[in-house]
Amino acid sequence: MISGVQSHVRARLPIQCRGQASCSGQFELQQALLTPAGVGTRLVIVLATHVAIWLKTMAYRCTVDFQNKLSASKLALSAAYLALWPALIFVLAGDAAWLEGWIFSIWFLSLCVGTMLWLYVRDPALLAERYRMPGSGEQRGWDIYVFYAVLLTFVVWMVAIPLDAKRFHLSPEMPKWLEAIGGVLLAFSAFFLFRSFKDNTFLSPLVRIQSDRKHKVVSSGVYGIVRHPMYLGTVALFFGAPLLMGSCVGLAIAALEVFLLAGRIVGEENMLRSDLDGYAEYQVRVRYRLIPLVW
Repeated sequence: MISGVQSHVRARLPIQCRGQASCSGQFELQQALLTPAGVGTRLVIVLATHVAIWLKTMAYRCTVDFQNKLSASKLALSAAYLALWPALIFVLAGDAAWLEGWIFSIWFLSLCVGTMLWLYVRDPALLAERYRMPGSGEQRGWDIYVFYAVLLTFVVWMVAIPLDAKRFHLSPEMPKWLEAIGGVLLAFSAFFLFRSFKDNTFLSPLVRIQSDRKHKVVSSGVYGIVRHPMYLGTVALFFGAPLLMGSCVGLAIAALEVFLLAGRIVGEENMLRSDLDGYAEYQVRVRYRLIPLVW
């Protein structure tokens, strides 16, 4: 079986590169992938990617009770699911002592579990909305495709960073000042992400008018700074994490994710302006969609 996979890997490897240094690095990576250990690593990567996508899909299939409040057991299951992402990072990195990986993992779990617990106590209706299945609740048809594109890009991003930064060392080592900027961006991200949930009870993961929840415009808190503060926090996350952990590949994928989010913002605002009372006036009061003074 290994020999068959080796032949498959050899057939798919590129045969051209540019520059002596590039060729040397590419040749070393090719040779590593052709060894039994390298083939095993490739199989682990493929398996981990499929498992990550499956786990993310299963999370959205969690149901809520008729009081729109998750049971304690489902909440614990969700927390356990979130813990699998840091575990996946360290498996792919192959280094349990990776300091930057631990910093990001602690940040990730603290923000996600903390926000989930806050919603469980203070806004269970929004927590239930966050578990709504894609394609339900009159979600716009085009957004179903964008939703899964964003999800897939997130999974690829999470998988690529540890492989790039630690497993294969494809990116040059980040200077400490860039890592520090990454940490600052993550702190900035945590503030805007949490405040978005706190300030807006209609923060659905799906692009839809929530007529079942008496949807209305929210303009207070961070929604008085930009019209999409959660996306602002997400952008800071997508650039901050690869800077902290030292992955140029992660930065490239982050740029793609921002492109997808920008397209989603445009489509979402077209819907809100036409179907949600008061949104056109809100656009006049708060001029910028995502980044103050820019867009």
